[in-house]
Amino acid sequence: MSFLVDTGATVVAMNLPTARRLGLDVTDAQREKVATAGGIVESWEVLVDRIQVGSVSVVNAKTAVMDGNYPEDILLGMSFLDQL
Repeated sequence: MSFLVDTGATVVAMNLPTARRLGLDVTDAQREKVATAGGIVESWEVLVDRIQVGSVSVVNAKTAVMDGNYPEDILLGMSFLDQL
């Protein structure tokens, strides 16, 4: 998957189609509104069991799944980066 390292993002963020391709289920996830560069958007808050980038693996990373097709690339935010 493509991603951008985003130190300005509080959490990992991805769009709903990407989350579905990765097998993330938002059915029972908490809905919330999040502030993005493009404004306030609806999202689901999920806890991803494990995110691996190369040999680096992080567990239990809070992730915002945005309704719609943005962000186009996954934003690797501070919920991932803080654990390094």
